[in-house]
Amino acid sequence: MSTPSRPSPVRAQWAWAVPILLAVVLLAAFGSVLARSEPRLTGTNSVPLRAPVIGLSPNEQLCQPGQILPADSARVRIFLAPVGKGPPQTLVTIKQGGEVIARGRGRYNRRGLIDVPFEPVRRTRLDAEVCLRNLAKEQVALSGINTPFGNVVVDGKTLQSAVTVLWFAEGERSWFSQLATMAPRVGHARLGGGWVFWVGALLSLLSVGIALAVTIRESRA
Repeated sequence: MSTPSRPSPVRAQWAWAVPILLAVVLLAAFGSVLARSEPRLTGTNSVPLRAPVIGLSPNEQLCQPGQILPADSARVRIFLAPVGKGPPQTLVTIKQGGEVIARGRGRYNRRGLIDVPFEPVRRTRLDAEVCLRNLAKEQVALSGINTPFGNVVVDGKTLQSAVTVLWFAEGERSWFSQLATMAPRVGHARLGGGWVFWVGALLSLLSVGIALAVTIRESRA
C-alpha cells in the first residue's frame, strides 16, 4: 500500500510566500492611491449632471438660491458650454442675504465647465445663492436637470430646472493628509465616535495576518 507523498520543501515554501507577496502588492497599491494628490470635494447640491437645460443670452443672469456652501470651500464649479464658437465669459457671484461671499470671473475648461476660486469660507452657509451672468456676446448653455422642484431664476423668471454645482477645497490634498479628518467623520456616522474607524482598520490588519498564518500552517502540515 503506497503512502501519499509529502510536498517538497520548495513547493511548501512557495505555498505561503505567494499570499504574502500578494498582500505586499495590495498594500503598495493602496499606499500609492492614498499618496495621490487630488482636489478635495467639500460638497455638492445633489443635482445630477444630465444635460444642458438652460440657455443664457448675452448679459442674462441666472441665480439658484437655497444652496449649501460647505465650510473650507474655496472653489465653485458649474458645468456650461458656449453655443457659438467663442469661449464663454461669465461672472459668478455667491451671496447670502445682503452679503456677497465671493465674486469672480469663471475660468473656462474645454471639458465644458468653469471654476471660480475664492477665499476659503470658515463656516457652512446653509442658504447661499449662486448667480452667473453671461458676459459674452453669444449664448451659453448650463447643465443639470429639468425638474418641477427646480428654483432657478433667470432675470426674474423662475424655471423648473436645477443647475449642478460642486464645491472644492483650496489646492490639492492626498488621502493620507485627510485620514485625520476622515476617521472622526466615519466614526460618528456609525454612532460610535472616531475610535471606531481606527479599531476597524486594526481588525482588518489582524484578519489579514491571521489568514496568512493559517495559510502558512496548512502549507507546512
